[in-house]
Amino acid sequence: MHIFNLNKIPNLIITNTELLFRDTPTDESMNRHSLSEIEKVSLEHRYNAEKELFVWLKVQMKAVKTPHLIQLSSLDIALEEVLLTLDKELSEKVNLVLPKNSWLNEVRTHHKRKKQVITAIALLLISLFLFHKFYTPSLDSFAKEALNKKFKKNSSFCSAQAKVAYKTSKKDWITVKSYCGVFGIWQEMQSKEIQVKHLETEFSPMTVAEYTKIIKDAIRSKNYPVAKETVDKVLYLEPKNANAHLLLGVIDYEMGDKDPAFLSIKKALVLEPNSLSILNRATYYYMKDKQYKQAQVYAQRALKLSNTAKGLQNLANIEYQLGETNTAIGHFEKSLYEDSNNTMTYNRLGLLYWKTKAYEKAEKVFKKAYEIEPSEASNFLNYYEISLITHNSFSTKEIEKFEKYFAQDKPIQMTYQMLRIIKLSINEENIMPSLQRWDTNYSGTKLNWSFEEILSWVDTNEMSEDKKHTIKKTIGFFIAYQQIYNLDHQDQKVNN
Repeated sequence: MHIFNLNKIPNLIITNTELLFRDTPTDESMNRHSLSEIEKVSLEHRYNAEKELFVWLKVQMKAVKTPHLIQLSSLDIALEEVLLTLDKELSEKVNLVLPKNSWLNEVRTHHKRKKQVITAIALLLISLFLFHKFYTPSLDSFAKEALNKKFKKNSSFCSAQAKVAYKTSKKDWITVKSYCGVFGIWQEMQSKEIQVKHLETEFSPMTVAEYTKIIKDAIRSKNYPVAKETVDKVLYLEPKNANAHLLLGVIDYEMGDKDPAFLSIKKALVLEPNSLSILNRATYYYMKDKQYKQAQVYAQRALKLSNTAKGLQNLANIEYQLGETNTAIGHFEKSLYEDSNNTMTYNRLGLLYWKTKAYEKAEKVFKKAYEIEPSEASNFLNYYEISLITHNSFSTKEIEKFEKYFAQDKPIQMTYQMLRIIKLSINEENIMPSLQRWDTNYSGTKLNWSFEEILSWVDTNEMSEDKKHTIKKTIGFFIAYQQIYNLDHQDQKVNN
């Protein structure tokens, strides 16, 4: 019998016929296992996280698939002595498989050698990396016939990156090659052919953002040739840049090239169909070109993306131009929930209410515009004109304030006095003295006013035909003045 202790407590006992050990480490007592029931005895070893060696005796029973493991490396005697005893006691009794005598030394030094090898490899790799990274090839190593060459921003494993331009056999074309520095030598990575006109842009340090700023500044200063030249550079660098296509459309439109302008704007929308800024700009230029149906399509798309007061106003203005009066009114009214001080909206609503014969509503919104911004002449004049129909009276103080504020503004005084004369005519008063003074005071001054609204009211009013005729005759005088003035100044433009 041979007893192996662990912390002075029996852990493994070998007899002539049995092995005694705990089947699991938590067992309080040792269990008997007949040598005849053992299929095989061998060793198992592992290393923990601290690279410490652990060795177990692995006992495979014939009737049980899972082997038993008995700790050997922590016994009270040296592992070398344990292995000698096992060989002596069991080699003739069971199928014992033990490693060679040199095995124990090998497994003990295995991790140390492995660590040394790994360290050596790591040092070698670090040395190679440092050599590769800091021994950068020179641009001078490229052929002297290169048209241009420069280092590129390096964001790869290369020690450096460069690109070089060369002439080709094709006229007006050049080849640009990209290189990667590897251990002090340039390796070609990519090659492309570009037109000669793009050579400067290809090697320019400027970014797309910087080019875009130049474009916008040039558009603001109406330097469209510079703007167009610069936008071509952006499109060379980023062919699918939607904003650049939009800017190209703006430039072409302002230069009078409308067909290519709208093609570019549509291309921008294909690239970014949900861009609110591009949709708004497209809406603006289609409105400017009086293509209201197309403008309406883009305005509706923009409104779906952002239901803002500005979007509602844009769509309402388009509907106003298309004669879609009721929908325009609805969108203008909705916009006032967010933008309740917009005098333009109130004035547009007033004209639309007037058109639908909702005169009380028209008066209300014209009055609101006037109250918000009384110093704006158009607000006063619109409100004054609707008062001719609703018979709402301005206070003496309001009249005096307006007349004093615009006393030196001849065109505004001209329109105001004209409306006063129409008021006299509606009230069936004598207008001739006032009409003569008006003609004398304002002859040669441009009259800028629409008579469509007041004439529509006259036509639908239930007044007598004689009264209608008198009012129309008065209004006709001012329309005739307007037409004669426009013809005279049109002739002057032609002669000039």
